[in-house]
Amino acid sequence: PLPGAPADRRLKVAEIVARNSLAVVGVIFLGWSAQNLLVLYFFDTLGGLLALFASLVSIYPDRPRTTRLDRLYWLATALAVSAFLVAFFAIPLGVPVVIMAQMTSWSPREALADRTFVLALVAVLGLSLAGTVYWSQRLRQDPRGERALKREFALILGRWVVVIIAIMNFSIFFGRWAPLFLIVVYAVTSAYTELYPDRFERLFDRSGRRKS
Repeated sequence: PLPGAPADRRLKVAEIVARNSLAVVGVIFLGWSAQNLLVLYFFDTLGGLLALFASLVSIYPDRPRTTRLDRLYWLATALAVSAFLVAFFAIPLGVPVVIMAQMTSWSPREALADRTFVLALVAVLGLSLAGTVYWSQRLRQDPRGERALKREFALILGRWVVVIIAIMNFSIFFGRWAPLFLIVVYAVTSAYTELYPDRFERLFDRSGRRKS
């Protein structure tokens, strides 16, 4: 999963672990709100799905778009269609987050009063738009782009499914520390999907074969 020299791989592993541990460190030592972070992770998941859907929609119909206005119009159309599709995912994916918010008395008004939370939401939107442009270009230029996009979709969705499982089955045992527990689950799962994406996909494949 991590090609390169052993020293390069160790550096990459250290970078991935450090990046995904940042939120945990922030909650424990810097006073960050675990509830706010969990909500941001949810919107980040939706933003990732939006980028993938929008990139797929943006390449059809496959015709030249010569003017900037034409390209902007079709990008806006792709985002609107994708937002409609993401809304269907938001309901089942978001219900556990609503339950967690009620358990921990999370207040949307207080969260929106936090400037850093609002800036993070804006950053999620910006990353989603950047992801749309990236995947649109890759689908047009790389013959393997569609396969990579499907894999990215599976990883994003699978990562959040792990969080949902943790919410529904284990969070009740942690009481007021449940949001922090879920942040740790998300951080560990994110690092694992980056380090071992093939193994993560096979976990869900095995589940499917056992059910069939």
